[in-house]
Order: sequence, then C-alpha cells, then structure tokens
Amino acid sequence: MELCIRSDFNDFYDSICSDKGTLYNRYINKGMQRGTAIRYLQSIGVKTVEIQQVSQISSMYANKVVVYTDTIKHESKGKRIMTLDEAQSLYPSYLASVFHEDTNGITLKYLQIGTKRYRLWFKKDIESLEKGQLYHIEILDDYNSRAINVPIYSIDYIMTKNGALATDLNEVQNLEKLGMQNYISAEQVVKEIINFYK
Repeated sequence: MELCIRSDFNDFYDSICSDKGTLYNRYINKGMQRGTAIRYLQSIGVKTVEIQQVSQISSMYANKVVVYTDTIKHESKGKRIMTLDEAQSLYPSYLASVFHEDTNGITLKYLQIGTKRYRLWFKKDIESLEKGQLYHIEILDDYNSRAINVPIYSIDYIMTKNGALATDLNEVQNLEKLGMQNYISAEQVVKEIINFYK
C-alpha cells in the first residue's frame, strides 16, 4: 500500500510516502474558514464559542474579546486578545468571540488520525493564545467517524465553567508539531490514511 501526499507543509510520516498510490491532498489554506468551521461543528452537535462580528458584541457580555484577524490560520495564529473597546475601534467588521477568563489556562485538543483518537491536555498562561505545554495525553478507543470527512483533524477546546467549548477545527493538523511521533508510527499513520480513503 502506497500513499502520495500533496501538501504545503512537511510532517513526520511524509518520508515513507511516494509519488504514487492513494492521494492525500493536505493543504493548510484549503480548509474551512473559522466562522464556517464553528457553524459546522455546531451543526453536528459540538458545543462551541459563539462567533460574531465585533460590532455585534455587547459590552454587557464581554470586556475582552478574541478577534480573528486571519480566519484560515491555526495554532494560535491569526487571532488577538483585546478589550472590546479596542476591537470595536480597530476591527469592527471582523469575527470575534468573547474571551473566557475562567479557563485556568487549561485547553484540550481532540485529535483524530483515521480510526485512532487522542485527547491532548495543555496548560498555558490565561492571557495567552498559545496552546501551552502538553501535560497529559489520553489514547481513546478506535472509532471510525465520518462526521468530519478528512483522515486527520483536530478540534481545540477551552475549559470553562460552562464546560468544554470548541474554538477551532483544524482539517490538516501537523502531527509532528504535537509530538505524535512518540505515540504513533509513521507506518500506522499512513495505513490509517489509506484505509480512510478505501
């Protein structure tokens, strides 16, 4: 079984792929924009943060907001924390969500690789949008889900007093950046991708 990857970034399993076989198109800028992705997650029953234009957010509900300055970027890029007043002055037509200050800096990334599933727990500074330091990983039972119809993806969550709220869907998760080569082999990743497309 062979896998051919067309992509705009490198990952740890690319070295065992070839220029023929099952084709996997893996482009960062081909995924859903943030607003579309959040609405899609909501449509399949995932609880998410609420996203709307900065100009529509009321000061009754938010002192600080997360403004999405680039709705395609992932991994903490393309967004900024600022006061609602600043956001309304600088970015009134941009998408934003209320900044939750009750997270204790705990974030969760749900990761799917074919049928393989993981929960990655991170601890970060509350005022940071970086993913922070990985401190725990759970390996979940295999599950063949087609709700998000790509072989590898992740969903990022913040942990609030109202439970986990999804903030992002990444349809082309870079596994090496997460250190997943320590938990799954390149051969297993390739096998999972090929089986997904069968």
